[in-house]
Amino acid sequence: MKTRTCFISMRKVVALLLLAGLLSAESLQAELKLHSLFTDHVVLQQGMTVPVWGQANPEENVEVSFAGQKAKVKADANGRWMALLNPLTMSADPAELKVSAGKERVTIKDVPGGEVWVCSSQSNIGNPVSQCFA
Repeated sequence: MKTRTCFISMRKVVALLLLAGLLSAESLQAELKLHSLFTDHVVLQQGMTVPVWGQANPEENVEVSFAGQKAKVKADANGRWMALLNPLTMSADPAELKVSAGKERVTIKDVPGGEVWVCSSQSNIGNPVSQCFA
């Protein structure tokens, strides 16, 4: 009989651990987050529609504001959202990218509009152009 009592206790412990895991996973999802590309000092591409995306509570309204623009979207059933900003102009004066959802706020500082270039090469990418014509 002791074995059966121990088995029932273990089932209760496992059930409690599973419940605790589900509750903690849900609380992690509730946080407003921007994609990891959006950090202080990021440059947003000028001359084209700029997507801003991240995670929020499912079905929650999200507002993105930048340089006088505001875009409002609703997170999907999984909490994913994407807002589109109208084409930006080049700006030497950085602005703040602000995102809000419910009571949560995220502010990304020192964000200019300008040219974004992605470079990829082999190990010679670090060589100055002046060495190419020697």
